[in-house]
Parts: sequence; C-alpha cells; structure tokens
Amino acid sequence: MQARFYSSNIVLAWTPCLVEIKKGGKSKIKIYKGKRLEPAEGLPEVLVTVEDELGNKKHLIHQGYHSPIGFEWGHLGNRPADLARCILWDFTGNQPPNQVYQEFKRKFVAQWGNNWQITSTEIKKWIIDTYGKDYYIYLTEVADPRD
Repeated sequence: MQARFYSSNIVLAWTPCLVEIKKGGKSKIKIYKGKRLEPAEGLPEVLVTVEDELGNKKHLIHQGYHSPIGFEWGHLGNRPADLARCILWDFTGNQPPNQVYQEFKRKFVAQWGNNWQITSTEIKKWIIDTYGKDYYIYLTEVADPRD
C-alpha cells in the first residue's frame, strides 16, 4: 500500500517499512541503499530502499520530523537527519533517540555521495561500538545482539 501526497511539484510517497525478518531466531541482513535520480524543478530526487537477503526491496518510509520534503544526504541538514532517523527506526523497530540518530547522521549520512549502501550488520556494529551492548539491547529489544 502506498499513499502519495502532492504539494506544488513535490511528490512525497509513504510506503510501509520492511520489518526485520526473523527465521529460527536469527535476524536476516538488510541492506539500505540510496541513489540520486535526475533532478526535477531544482530539487534533487532521491531513492532510498531497504533490501532483505532474498532480494525483496521496499522503499524506506519517510516519517518526517525535521523536513516535510523527504530524504537527502551528504551534509548535516534536516533532510539527512530524517534519513538517519528513519534508517535507525526501521533497523531497531523503535523510534531512535535524537542523540543516536544525530550521531549516525554525522558519522555516516553526511559522508555519503550520490550512491551509497549500509547493511544492518554495519549499523549493529556501530551502535554496539559507540553505545555498548546493553544500549543496543535496549534500543532493539533483542535478547542477544550478536545472534
């Protein structure tokens, strides 16, 4: 199901997130990918997808908080903050704390070029390395963060 909202010449699309798939108690890897498309009306068009291990792709949902007009990356602005927030929200299944997604934005999102990808494994490692195993468990409500 997808809802489209039109404002001026900007199209915002909300698509349900791909939730983490679990089979036999093990989490499958997800790959978050972004790429720039041809600009329209002076605004860059971007595509952000989430792919599971089986190759199933979904658009990452934009749950606007800092910017109503969607995702962006490569700098420290509001649209990259929304991208960081939504990636971590999709990964953890919970709305991430401001300090966590702002740091994720600084460490990763602001550094990305036209095309990028990051795996759930890389995100998990970053959370554990930055905030510790207990905080990872708190964020994700997973019993064992290394499974």
